[in-house]
Amino acid sequence: MKTTVLSRFVAFALVWSAAAAFASSPFDALLAQPLSEAQRIAVVEASEDFAAVLAFKKPVHAIPERFGISDEGSWGYKGKGYRITVWRQWADGGASAWLYGPDVRLDPKLFPFIHLPIAHLAFFEYHDLIKRLGLEGEYLKELRGETPNRK
Repeated sequence: MKTTVLSRFVAFALVWSAAAAFASSPFDALLAQPLSEAQRIAVVEASEDFAAVLAFKKPVHAIPERFGISDEGSWGYKGKGYRITVWRQWADGGASAWLYGPDVRLDPKLFPFIHLPIAHLAFFEYHDLIKRLGLEGEYLKELRGETPNRK
């Protein structure tokens, strides 16, 4: 069993190191590996949710689930064989910037050879992020004092 897991990890690492920098998706190298049906479904759905969040949309497969996020802007979602956190967090330090993006964690029971998240986080100016997320109406209400201010 240890040899199988190790050889899968080594094969994954080799494909990842050679292809990841040029892949259209960070999941492409993983999909090229021999996977069980459950693993393949998890990777395909996680990849589609990841792409949706990068397009400033909600995940299409995973369902909302709060799990240990207390910043009032980020959300956790649970998919089949993975969790995805959509970070939307104020960047402290005086800058008018928000950190936004997906963070996928594959289920360690299904993927014992992968221990790191797959994430793409970037900083956005607050008004730009609000516009990209389609939340201009909520922002205008906040400016008029109709909703509580963000923390």
